[in-house]
Amino acid sequence: MIDLILSKMKKRDKKNKKEAVLIGLNHPDSKINDAIDIKGQLLRMKDQLIKLRGFSEENITLFIDDEDEAIYVKPTEINIRLKLCSLVDTAERGDVLFVHLIGYGCSDGLILTSDKQHIPDGFFRAILMIAVRQGYHLTFVSDA
Repeated sequence: MIDLILSKMKKRDKKNKKEAVLIGLNHPDSKINDAIDIKGQLLRMKDQLIKLRGFSEENITLFIDDEDEAIYVKPTEINIRLKLCSLVDTAERGDVLFVHLIGYGCSDGLILTSDKQHIPDGFFRAILMIAVRQGYHLTFVSDA
């Protein structure tokens, strides 16, 4: 019984986690991609989260469809779904979660991933609902 009380006390003393997922999906027309600079937008958002909101770099995951740089995680259907499910699954009440989705070229309630699969917008709504019900502080920014 004492162990249970002590473990709950430790959880209350723990600083809430801040975690972000930034997703950039290219439009099939490369001319549009050059004009909107998805990668640049996400890197600026990452910088702002670190400098202004106290996020640590290791708690920010970037999904960028960039053939030139292998350092980014590919924004495939499975990668996006797994990361967002993990984000809400490992969070605790009071944690701060941030998701930024840039998905130009999406339509009809579907997000087109880099592997040409579709994620229905209902999946993202479900993630939001789970976060709200669990007491997480989730901000979801969508530019799609």
